[in-house]
Amino acid sequence: MGDGVVGIGDEAKTFRRGDVIVYDRAKPFHFNGASRHKQLSVVLPYNTFGREVPFRQSLRILHSNNPMAGIIHYHLRELSKAVQADLSSRAQILLAGFKAFLCEVFDLKISPETRMDVFEHKRKLIKRFVRGHLDDPGLSVDLLMNEFGVSRASLYRLFEECGGVAFFIRRCRLERAYGLLSTAGADRTGVVGSVADQLCFYDAAHFTRSFKARFGICPRDVCGIAQIAIL
Repeated sequence: MGDGVVGIGDEAKTFRRGDVIVYDRAKPFHFNGASRHKQLSVVLPYNTFGREVPFRQSLRILHSNNPMAGIIHYHLRELSKAVQADLSSRAQILLAGFKAFLCEVFDLKISPETRMDVFEHKRKLIKRFVRGHLDDPGLSVDLLMNEFGVSRASLYRLFEECGGVAFFIRRCRLERAYGLLSTAGADRTGVVGSVADQLCFYDAAHFTRSFKARFGICPRDVCGIAQIAIL
């Protein structure tokens, strides 16, 4: 925005270009400044915070000379780019993280439920991505770090209860393999090797060992069981 005055009700404050303004949209808001200005807005629901929403009775401004204002601007620009580029998974991660970051900067009390929601939402998005790329030989920790903009340590924390990232990927591939084999025809010739190759296992022998360890049965014995059950 350009220089000017913003206010809620009887409260008014001066702002400068590059300032970050936080206010309650349920209150009458007025703006007096340059006729030509650009702004990026993010709307946070009340349930983002605890029982008390600290800024409901006041207007908060983080001035542009505060380094945190620059960080917020950068984050918002990246979020806007992700939305415009239809990078839905990354946009959701950025938005969820931005809520928590903004609350820390303005010393707002974010609810424990919201913190957990951010964590769970991020894990859900990454799991969905993994399941959609099981046939990608490049599916790895590094790919997920790059795709979702998370650190290796954060990724490990997200998947700690799943046994780790590599374990989760392997488990999903084995479950997909079971589904593919069970709906395959009764002719087992080449089916096991084909599925192993499709789901990026090192070779058929490695796939067979992993499959038997997971399900207690050899892959070839699963071929066509869905059709047999229907008959």
